Amino acid sequence: MIWRAWGIQDTMGWRTQTIGCCISSLHATPMYLIASYVPAFAPVNAYFPISQWVEISIFMFEIFTIFLPAAQVMKQWALVKQASNSNVDWETESHTLDSSSSITQKVSANSSIAEKGGELDYSDESMTDRLLTMGALNQTLDDNPGPLQDFSALSDFSGENIAFLTRLARWKASWYAQPDKEQTLQAYNRALELYAIFISPRDAEFPLNLSSTDLRQLEEVFEKAARILWGEAKVDPAVPFDAPRSAGSGSTMTPSLESIAGRACFTGEIPEGFGPYVFDAAERHIKYLVLTNTWPKFVKEMQSRRRSSETARSDFTMSSDTTVVSRMSDKVTRFIRSFV
Repeated sequence: MIWRAWGIQDTMGWRTQTIGCCISSLHATPMYLIASYVPAFAPVNAYFPISQWVEISIFMFEIFTIFLPAAQVMKQWALVKQASNSNVDWETESHTLDSSSSITQKVSANSSIAEKGGELDYSDESMTDRLLTMGALNQTLDDNPGPLQDFSALSDFSGENIAFLTRLARWKASWYAQPDKEQTLQAYNRALELYAIFISPRDAEFPLNLSSTDLRQLEEVFEKAARILWGEAKVDPAVPFDAPRSAGSGSTMTPSLESIAGRACFTGEIPEGFGPYVFDAAERHIKYLVLTNTWPKFVKEMQSRRRSSETARSDFTMSSDTTVVSRMSDKVTRFIRSFV
């Protein structure tokens, strides 16, 4: 997504490492030449060999290219483990509501905000364990997925996951209780759009990260119809960004699939495996990925923003109080001096 959105061919977040390596290498060549050809540097060379100026640069390279990414990976592992443990603990407490009165009271005191109909406060650090649960994620997706969608697209580069979950929820809500043949065909065409835009490795611009089993089950239901409507895929899944371009133009020759998916309509026989629950396995998988990856980062970011705003507000209040005290002190001083 960053490739298309910003025109920067950096999908791994190497900006910090690249800048660090460049800055830490600025001294290497000049200092190496100075130490080699300036006689006044001879006393320094006795204690600090000439080659060390380059070796320092290499050492910093190793820090930015090996240790920094390793620290980021370990930090992400810890965040995933915290989210997974919090979700398991919360589900365990929820399943033991009736086991004893003490547990009932405990869970009642911290009962689900979604059940109360309230709003989630992502920035409340005292609720971190409660927020890192599937219930909190589901409520956010149902009530206000906008902030999470923006964060996942701009900061986590996984916007397709949230977009799929929100559109899937609307698709499920549009199902009739007892649909007739025409209504079922309409539902199948809308589901076919979801498959082509988000799931199909041959059609989707950013396919969801599904297991081979889930993908194969969905292909059995939708792949034949997708090929009938949109033909054989023109994009190689191995290099999805290598799209054909018109001569002398920077724009692609073919319109996006999403822009034409709504105009295509399948009228053939609907596969037997189709129903309102056809995407359930994919939905569970994507929700778990969001819960253990994007969601903890989002909660942490919201809490960090709150701390920053509170710090700024506190600094402003302190400076305002100091100003008031100074003014009062000046007035008292002038009043006393008027009698002297």
